Amino acid sequence: MAHEDSFGGRAGDVVARAVSPAALVTGMVAGFSVAAVVWICFQAGIEHLAPGLTSIVIAGFIARAAVDRRDARWRGARGVPFADYAPVALQYLLLNVILLLPMLLVGWQPDLMRALISLHEESGPALTLLLFYVLVIFIAPPLLLIVAVSARETTQIISPSHWSRCFSNRGTDVFLIYVLYVGSLFAAVALCLPLLVLLATFTAKTLLFTLPLTVVFAAGAAVLLLGGLCGEYARGAVDAPVVERQAPSPVVVLPPLTSRKPPLLDAGKRVAETKHEIAALEALREEYAPNPAVLHALSFAYARDGRHDDAIAIAREGIPLAMRSGGVILAAEMFDRFRADADFGIQREQVVAFADALRNSKRLATSARLYVFAVESQPTDMRAAKGAIATAEEFVSTGDAKSALELYDFLLERCATSPLMEFVRERRADASRRV
Repeated sequence: MAHEDSFGGRAGDVVARAVSPAALVTGMVAGFSVAAVVWICFQAGIEHLAPGLTSIVIAGFIARAAVDRRDARWRGARGVPFADYAPVALQYLLLNVILLLPMLLVGWQPDLMRALISLHEESGPALTLLLFYVLVIFIAPPLLLIVAVSARETTQIISPSHWSRCFSNRGTDVFLIYVLYVGSLFAAVALCLPLLVLLATFTAKTLLFTLPLTVVFAAGAAVLLLGGLCGEYARGAVDAPVVERQAPSPVVVLPPLTSRKPPLLDAGKRVAETKHEIAALEALREEYAPNPAVLHALSFAYARDGRHDDAIAIAREGIPLAMRSGGVILAAEMFDRFRADADFGIQREQVVAFADALRNSKRLATSARLYVFAVESQPTDMRAAKGAIATAEEFVSTGDAKSALELYDFLLERCATSPLMEFVRERRADASRRV
């Protein structure tokens, strides 16, 4: 991955925006909103609800910054609709409530607090456990926000597979978030302090005017930094396929432990030598352990000769074998060829992963068909829509603007309410000038 396309390369843009005048505007709006909520709570005699309500407001601003950065490529000049960031804010709040639940229970049960104090007096490890819990509370917000902004459904925030997908092999990026977040805030404070000291030497009124502005700027920068960095990080988690992207070349497949047949180590070459003749492919299948490259070629050869039942039977065997062994392209092509004739039990997320792999290997026509298939089954699937948009852009870059227009028109018809559609209209207008 090129440096400018990596998380580290893009995170610099987040920091630059967070220390710009946008931070002052964000801080002012957020501060006014929090102050208004607190004032309303005290006026209504429900001041005990003020902490919870202000937490909701702050979570909304952070979630908005995260979604804005996550979808920056697709949104164009359009703002972030409330319907887009409200679910993320809710998910972020739910995760925080789960994390803080032990502390809330202790706060509501004084007897439990006294019991914990007594336990500490008798057992030293109790204090260690408490300190560890406090440390987790301090370092958890970025991690929880990443999980929330990466989730497509609320139930995913408690899914171990979703957490794994968010953080697997990305320890360096997580560490970079903390470094940039803490470092940038400390740098901002270090730059502002000399200025405040200098202003304080003039008049107290000057200091009273500039100090609130500095606090507001720091608050806005904190919101934009936390939301922006986590949203940028989530772009990789949201757009990444469910399965690892693989090269289109066939892979070596070891035979099952129960098989006495040898593996076909040079499957690509041997399949090419058969010139896709059925007899030769059947001989390879009979002589060697099951190989996805052989089954892929044999299923297409059967279909070519009108033996559709045999072709589907081979595809049923070949698709799961290819998926298990890393031959994603082979599985995707078999699924695309025979999906209209049989149900292979492939979930929509896996179909999108197939389409992603095909797009990355420049099989654009097949990729477009699978994105269309996924969008037709669920028009609100953002990942499928984004993949279709990326495929349309690839069509334009290869000179096939007509195919791009067809894909854009399909998206405009089926995903009319999606926030991506303004971007689609912009790209369609650009593609129409190239026809």
